[in-house]
Amino acid sequence: MNQLVANTVIAAGAYILSGIGFAVIYRTTRFFHFAHASAISLSAYLGYACITRLQIHIIPSILVCVLAGTALGCTVDAAVYRPLRARQAGPLALLLASLGVYLTVHNALALWLGDDFKSVRISAVREGLLIGGARVTPTQLAIVVAACAAVVGVALFLAHTLAGRRMRAVASDPALAAASGIAVNQSILLAFAIGSALGAVAGLLLAIDSGVYPNMGLNSLLMGVVAVIVGGAKRIGGILVGALLVAGAQQLASWHLGAQWQDCAAFVILVAFLLMRRNGMVALR
Repeated sequence: MNQLVANTVIAAGAYILSGIGFAVIYRTTRFFHFAHASAISLSAYLGYACITRLQIHIIPSILVCVLAGTALGCTVDAAVYRPLRARQAGPLALLLASLGVYLTVHNALALWLGDDFKSVRISAVREGLLIGGARVTPTQLAIVVAACAAVVGVALFLAHTLAGRRMRAVASDPALAAASGIAVNQSILLAFAIGSALGAVAGLLLAIDSGVYPNMGLNSLLMGVVAVIVGGAKRIGGILVGALLVAGAQQLASWHLGAQWQDCAAFVILVAFLLMRRNGMVALR
């Protein structure tokens, strides 16, 4: 049972990192940034290239991966989404554009490093740490710590900084925010920078923990989005609760039915919340 709880917390940590990154962008732009999965995948593949192939130390590798993921998100916004917004494109057009960006980056990464499974090792394989009666690897512990830092950091940033309040104003009413003198495009760009950086952290940690494979960015994004929908997109605390609920349902399904039922359990939870409480567990304001 202790290991089940530990696995739930670890999985929830990964969903929080990708989910909060997605939520920061979504609540500011109001469209499904499908290419967020590209920042996750790019960071994972770069982590593999830096750590395994180039033998670069983990600290500079982390910096390279996070900067690359952040740069990708900002570039996509400036080069693709901003011109579409200037033409008053709707959410569907932005969604299709994001899908095109994701497919382009996905295929470019597969062409560069191949689409087979790759293992990333930063140290010799050894028994995990014994914490509360459960075995946890240092990387898994780092996932949980990073998720907690993301929850606290994003909540404080949005509530107590001028840039965060401007992002909230843009999320509430872009036209009114622009009329009030807020640089809407700069606030949106900042949202992409923060969200993509969190996605890059998730991608690198997942690569070290479970390896690199072609669809890892998309899988991580989908589970993060499920956690956001279940918990409520406008409340950081709601995303935390949603991630724990989804991860707990997955771990119970895996424990009793088998690992192949994990994704099914997550989407059953999603459909149930869409039918019964579409605003998530924590009500939206």
